[in-house]
Amino acid sequence: MAVTTGIGNFALPAANVSVGLSGASKEGRLREAFGVTGFALPPGISPPWTEGLIPSTMKIDFTLDGVDLESPVKLFLTQADLSKDPVIPAGSEMAYMAAFAPNNSMKITLADGEFTSPTYSLTYEGAFNVNFMGLPTGTATIKMKGLDDVIAKVQAAAATDPTAQQAMGGLVAFKGFGKADADGTTVWAIDLTQPGKLLVNGIDLSAMAGMAPPPAPAQ
Repeated sequence: MAVTTGIGNFALPAANVSVGLSGASKEGRLREAFGVTGFALPPGISPPWTEGLIPSTMKIDFTLDGVDLESPVKLFLTQADLSKDPVIPAGSEMAYMAAFAPNNSMKITLADGEFTSPTYSLTYEGAFNVNFMGLPTGTATIKMKGLDDVIAKVQAAAATDPTAQQAMGGLVAFKGFGKADADGTTVWAIDLTQPGKLLVNGIDLSAMAGMAPPPAPAQ
C-alpha cells in the first residue's frame, strides 16, 4: 500500500495480520499477530537525526488465555430477557467477571516481537500473568543489536537539536540497565516474579518504577 498525502508519501509495501479465537470454550484463547515490512515515512515529517532509526519492519504477536469464554455465554443465555431494559439483571456485572476470569487473572504471552531499522534490530518475548486485583507477574527478554550505533547517531545530533538531547537521556539509561553479550547484543532480562519488585538483569528498579513494596505480613 502507498498513500499520497499533502505532507508526502507513506509506503507500506507488505503487511500481514493473523487472528485466532478459541470460541466459547472453557479454555478461552485469543491470538493476534501483525507485521509490516518496508514501512517508510515521507521526508521531513520527522527530525533529520531519526533517519535510519524509524523501524521499517515491525512484528507484534500476542496471545491472551487463561480465561473462560463458555461460562459468561451460558450465564447470559440463562439471564437474558430481551423484553426488558437492561437485558440482564441490574448488578449482575460482577458475576460475569467472575465467570470470565475464575482465577481473577489472565495470561499474556508475547512471542517473537521485532522492530528493525537500517541501524538496529530489537526483538522481545515474554509471558505475564495479569492479576486483576494486584500487580502482574512474569518475565520478558529484550535483545537489541546496534544500540551503540543508535546512541552515536543521536549524540551527534544532540549538539544542535533539543529533541535529540531529550532522547539521549533515555538511551543512556536504557543502555545502563542492559547487559552486553559477546556478539555485541544488549540484553534486558525483565523479572516481575517477586511481589512488588521489578528486576532488570538482576538490578532492582522497583523504586524508580514507582512500585509500592508488598504489604508486611500480619503479626
